[in-house]
Amino acid sequence: MTGGWWTEQAYYRRGSALMALGKCKEALKDFKAVRQLKPNDRDALEKFKACEKEARGRDAAEMQPRWGRDLGVREGGARPRRR
Repeated sequence: MTGGWWTEQAYYRRGSALMALGKCKEALKDFKAVRQLKPNDRDALEKFKACEKEARGRDAAEMQPRWGRDLGVREGGARPRRR
Protein backbone atom coordinates (compact mmCIF):
# COMPACT_ATOMS: atom_id res chain seq x y z
CA MET A 1 0.00 0.00 0.00
CA THR A 2 1.65 3.13 -1.16
CA GLY A 3 0.29 6.55 -1.78
CA GLY A 4 -0.12 9.91 -0.19
CA TRP A 5 -2.48 11.30 2.39
CA TRP A 6 -5.40 10.77 0.00
CA THR A 7 -4.94 7.00 0.22
CA GLU A 8 -5.37 7.02 4.01
CA GLN A 9 -8.31 9.36 3.70
CA ALA A 10 -9.97 7.17 1.07
CA TYR A 11 -9.66 4.06 3.24
CA TYR A 12 -10.92 5.95 6.28
CA ARG A 13 -13.95 7.37 4.46
CA ARG A 14 -14.87 4.08 2.84
CA GLY A 15 -14.50 2.29 6.17
CA SER A 16 -16.75 4.86 7.83
CA ALA A 17 -19.36 4.49 5.10
CA LEU A 18 -19.30 0.69 5.31
CA MET A 19 -19.60 0.86 9.08
CA ALA A 20 -22.63 3.15 8.76
CA LEU A 21 -24.19 0.60 6.40
CA GLY A 22 -23.62 -2.15 8.97
CA LYS A 23 -20.91 -3.91 6.95
CA CYS A 24 -18.36 -4.08 9.74
CA LYS A 25 -16.30 -6.96 8.43
CA GLU A 26 -15.57 -5.05 5.22
CA ALA A 27 -14.98 -1.82 7.16
CA LEU A 28 -12.42 -3.55 9.38
CA LYS A 29 -10.24 -4.19 6.33
CA ASP A 30 -10.19 -0.49 5.49
CA PHE A 31 -9.50 0.64 9.05
CA LYS A 32 -6.71 -1.93 9.26
CA ALA A 33 -5.20 -0.43 6.10
CA VAL A 34 -5.39 3.07 7.62
CA ARG A 35 -3.66 1.81 10.76
CA GLN A 36 -0.85 0.31 8.65
CA LEU A 37 -0.40 3.54 6.69
CA LYS A 38 -0.74 5.83 9.70
CA PRO A 39 -0.27 3.87 12.95
CA ASN A 40 -0.62 6.90 15.27
CA ASP A 41 -4.04 8.00 13.97
CA ARG A 42 -6.32 7.97 17.05
CA ASP A 43 -9.55 8.37 15.09
CA ALA A 44 -8.77 5.35 12.94
CA LEU A 45 -7.88 3.33 16.04
CA GLU A 46 -11.16 4.26 17.76
CA LYS A 47 -13.20 3.41 14.65
CA PHE A 48 -11.30 0.13 14.27
CA LYS A 49 -12.03 -0.87 17.87
CA ALA A 50 -15.72 0.12 17.63
CA CYS A 51 -16.13 -1.76 14.38
CA GLU A 52 -14.35 -4.82 15.74
CA LYS A 53 -16.62 -4.82 18.80
CA GLU A 54 -19.75 -4.51 16.64
CA ALA A 55 -18.57 -7.27 14.30
CA ARG A 56 -18.02 -9.60 17.28
CA GLY A 57 -21.48 -8.73 18.59
CA ARG A 58 -23.10 -9.52 15.26
CA ASP A 59 -21.25 -12.83 15.03
CA ALA A 60 -22.51 -13.79 18.49
CA ALA A 61 -26.08 -12.78 17.58
CA GLU A 62 -25.95 -14.90 14.42
CA MET A 63 -24.86 -17.92 16.46
CA GLN A 64 -27.96 -17.75 18.70
CA PRO A 65 -30.57 -20.41 17.88
CA ARG A 66 -33.77 -19.19 16.32
CA TRP A 67 -36.08 -21.47 18.27
CA GLY A 68 -39.22 -19.41 17.80
CA ARG A 69 -38.99 -19.24 14.04
CA ASP A 70 -37.75 -22.80 13.61
CA LEU A 71 -40.56 -24.34 15.66
CA GLY A 72 -43.34 -22.10 14.39
CA VAL A 73 -43.86 -20.43 17.77
CA ARG A 74 -45.59 -17.06 17.80
CA GLU A 75 -44.16 -14.06 19.65
CA GLY A 76 -46.48 -14.67 22.60
CA GLY A 77 -45.10 -18.19 22.99
CA ALA A 78 -48.16 -20.12 21.76
CA ARG A 79 -47.97 -22.53 18.87
CA PRO A 80 -50.19 -21.78 15.88
CA ARG A 81 -53.53 -23.62 15.82
CA ARG A 82 -53.88 -26.59 13.57
CA ARG A 83 -56.96 -26.81 11.42
